[in-house]
Amino acid sequence: MNPDLADALKDRPFITEDPLFAEVYAPNGTILGLGDRCYRKKFAYTLEALANEGADVFYANSSIAANIVKAVQESGGIMTEDDLAGYETILREPSTIEYR
Repeated sequence: MNPDLADALKDRPFITEDPLFAEVYAPNGTILGLGDRCYRKKFAYTLEALANEGADVFYANSSIAANIVKAVQESGGIMTEDDLAGYETILREPSTIEYR
């Protein structure tokens, strides 16, 4: 845990109350602090699956899609697996400016 993350997480009761946050940032019931190691195993699994199987594993019928939908719905959202399966990327010209 670097100083910025440790500072951002302290005094945030939702970290210990939400099982998904607690699993990562409060694995022993207390929020991790400066210098503690933070393990994001589900995130690592997701990155590995994306690397090995491509983006379809994220959007198509998969355990990753099911877990995303479950987390959203448990938080009061209305996302479905069909929403992910039907997602299409929209390519847009990026906005640019001159700086200095």
